[in-house]
Amino acid sequence: MNDYGVPNDYGSIMHYPADPHDDAKCSDTLNCKNGGYIDPNDCNGCKCPLGLGGQLCKVAARPCDRNLIATNTIRTISSSGASQCHYFVKAPAGKQIYFRFRSMSGFPDAGYHRCGFAYVTVNFNSDFNKSGVHVCADSGPPNLLSSVSESDQMIGIYRGIVSSQFTMDYSIY
Repeated sequence: MNDYGVPNDYGSIMHYPADPHDDAKCSDTLNCKNGGYIDPNDCNGCKCPLGLGGQLCKVAARPCDRNLIATNTIRTISSSGASQCHYFVKAPAGKQIYFRFRSMSGFPDAGYHRCGFAYVTVNFNSDFNKSGVHVCADSGPPNLLSSVSESDQMIGIYRGIVSSQFTMDYSIY
């Protein structure tokens, strides 16, 4: 099996055909970005990592805010209610992004499937095909989680129900 340089994501529960990156059907080549690959069912577009979209995987799939740029000033991402938002945060080339959850509430404990319908995911890996951190419980005290991205980009995904809300700060590290 050819993995096309994409390592196995042990956190994934998805199962794919034997060769999901089979670009052989497509005569044109696209320069898919951020770990995307040519969609064998639509040679004019790319299959993108979770949270990314657009023809070449260069934008948030379901953007709630556009052009999120990390700077030296702390900025805030916040979502609430029954919605789904994807955030694609970029820093200047060569810089990393510091992020910190400030608050998170209204994510019910639904037992074994507690992350199935309400959660926040942050993918701060340099390879967006790897799973990010998946948080789906009320944070209680502030500073639930803070970390630094491996590269100059980061993806955040909010999926909430009516009672859900989260707030996260980010800046250049």
